[in-house]
Amino acid sequence: MISLSACKEDVLLHEITAVELCEKISGNECDNNQDVFSVDTPIIYAAVSATVTQSTRITFIWRFIDADFEIDRASIEVADLSDGPGFQFAGSLSRPDNGWPAGTYEVRVEMQGGNSVAKSFEVR
Repeated sequence: MISLSACKEDVLLHEITAVELCEKISGNECDNNQDVFSVDTPIIYAAVSATVTQSTRITFIWRFIDADFEIDRASIEVADLSDGPGFQFAGSLSRPDNGWPAGTYEVRVEMQGGNSVAKSFEVR
């Protein structure tokens, strides 16, 4: 008697491969990856590189770690995959009216059906 068994490995349909933070962006790529920003920085961008094999939802979650406070949560749908599986996109967070409070922040990028990546940064 011969017995055969098989198991299916979990395969990510999507994968975030890089997250960079910056003050200036060209296309959907950071000009200069950084992890420290001034309290006067007008906009902080999160540029993301990913492998996407079918339509999915991407969520950006911005947090002020020192106060354990979620600043913003925004989602986008990635549907047009005509350029192939490599994909670049960006999210941003604008400076509050009174400037950024100094401290530690985090952006978490979550991909439905894929992984999530968190990137911490400082405002001084």
